[in-house]
Amino acid sequence: MELVPEPTRDRPQGIWSLLPSSLKAAASATPAKLWMARISQPSLEFLLHDGEQGVPQQYKGIAAVILMQQLCDSGSQGRCWDKAPGGEHYWIGAAGRYLLHNGKIHTLFEPPGKPALLRSVEVGNSHATIAWNPPTVAAETVTAYNVYRVASSEKSGKPNGAAPARALMRRQFSANRFAERRIRNPRLEPALNQNWDSILIASVDSDVRVYSDHSLTGLSKYRFYVKALNQAEQEGASSDEITVRTGEPGKPSAPSELTCNRHSKKQYNLNSKYGSLSDLKELIRTAAHQYQLSCCVDVVANHRSATKQDRNGHWTVFEDPQWGSWAIVCNNLQGYAGEGGLDTGTLVECAPDLDHTNPQVQTDVKKWLLWLIKEIGYTAIRLDMAGGYGVRFQKDYVDSVDKPFTVGEYWDGRVEALVNYVRAGQGSLAAFDFALYYVLKRCVESQNFQELNAYGRINGLIGIEPQLAVTFIENHDTDHLDYCSTFGGGNLDAVLQGYAFILTHPGVPSVYWNHFSDYGQYCRQKLQELCDVRVHQHIHSTSGIFMARTEWGLYAAYISPETRFCQPATASVAVKIGFKDWSPQGPNWGIATCGMNYCVWTRNKEFHC
Repeated sequence: MELVPEPTRDRPQGIWSLLPSSLKAAASATPAKLWMARISQPSLEFLLHDGEQGVPQQYKGIAAVILMQQLCDSGSQGRCWDKAPGGEHYWIGAAGRYLLHNGKIHTLFEPPGKPALLRSVEVGNSHATIAWNPPTVAAETVTAYNVYRVASSEKSGKPNGAAPARALMRRQFSANRFAERRIRNPRLEPALNQNWDSILIASVDSDVRVYSDHSLTGLSKYRFYVKALNQAEQEGASSDEITVRTGEPGKPSAPSELTCNRHSKKQYNLNSKYGSLSDLKELIRTAAHQYQLSCCVDVVANHRSATKQDRNGHWTVFEDPQWGSWAIVCNNLQGYAGEGGLDTGTLVECAPDLDHTNPQVQTDVKKWLLWLIKEIGYTAIRLDMAGGYGVRFQKDYVDSVDKPFTVGEYWDGRVEALVNYVRAGQGSLAAFDFALYYVLKRCVESQNFQELNAYGRINGLIGIEPQLAVTFIENHDTDHLDYCSTFGGGNLDAVLQGYAFILTHPGVPSVYWNHFSDYGQYCRQKLQELCDVRVHQHIHSTSGIFMARTEWGLYAAYISPETRFCQPATASVAVKIGFKDWSPQGPNWGIATCGMNYCVWTRNKEFHC
């Protein structure tokens, strides 16, 4: 429909109608003014005003409004059409709220509601992590969130009240790719000693509902609130405000909502509220002998929490084994310098990073691993924060205990980064396939599976080094930290679609315990059926795969126990994910398991749906 004006003589208002583009109308005799229009079906009613007096009272509160400017030249004497650049007409396809700006029609959206349940997740000496829920009103319009911070100092000798931050920085984060880019902030830092109410410190994507501020100072109070943005970058109402208080600089901190200590202190003390050291050894022995399970130990060797303060008040005294500040890197983030060398990876704030270039640290880590393997009975290793220290040290540690299966938490969504990590380990180190995790999550949630196909291979570490790729749908970090929201928003059907992929494909799949224990009997049954398919059809980490369809609404593939070679005629498993119909070619296929928008076939199998 074309927007054209109709002239009127009896009143100052102009009536603009949506007419077929073949019709023409005379130009309005009204002089150039700012117009305000109320959109209805099928006409646009404009109220003439001069742009200075504002909207008359009787038109306030109208939901559907459009602002337009009459474009006239000096010789037209007001008889002109409101034309877009190039003499074209403006086009509006449906009733709604629109804004004419710089020759373009923009749709106006209702501002979103206020984010709900703002809360602190973790507070340290120089950082705070907050989380929130989407608005209960107009949540579907949210495209991003703005995070605001108000600082009020509590340090001795300084008055309480709002204080200027050291610098004003706005950051944008991509939820799935962990990309960060700095952009120009529209506001300047205030003059010295000038107070402000709040500053915008971050803008995060709509599926991110957690933010960590790492620019705080110790023993200070900070207030945070969050606003949602819609497609037009309009802010909605502010969330309720929360207050956090940072800890003493240098003092180790632990996440407030965790029920177990993830920060290594006394490394040989494995007693906890879950049981004693002897209980743990008996549990591992029973798991291995009665159930043929291999128990994996979570080795936190990147950082360590001290148990005592030194004479300067710094937390640098370690026990069991006994270390001092010499074991801490010199560029740590705890507010004091260690005496060791530079960190060989990414620094963390939760506890001092260890200097793995120190021979004594290396010796003690190897002794500790040997004790965990030989004395306690662990037969596999998970390396926490594998990006925090050099791969060469990780390989050396693992090789010293006869190379048990070891997977590193190398948190990077880039395929090339994961490939570089495992190849640097020379076969001693596997890695969690975060690249596949992000791709599969996007594909299942959007039902567009094109991204899974990377020039004929699976888009992830699984497509290049499948024997070293540990695939997963969720783990204790992604579930707790909520960096990218839960897989499929926690929807059971989406979760099972993800498992239908990783449990039938190459790589080393892992099932998140919460999915098996907390998602109900139906979920447990379907996970068991998928695991049975993998075991009975002898699918392994280097099984061959043939991707038949990767498109909008459909992913379909054939899998064979043959290593890295598969054709439909030789496959033993077929799988489809998505809302489109598909079935495998050839005879003797039977459905082994199925659910909402996924199905798995095997040769000569009974129907189990």
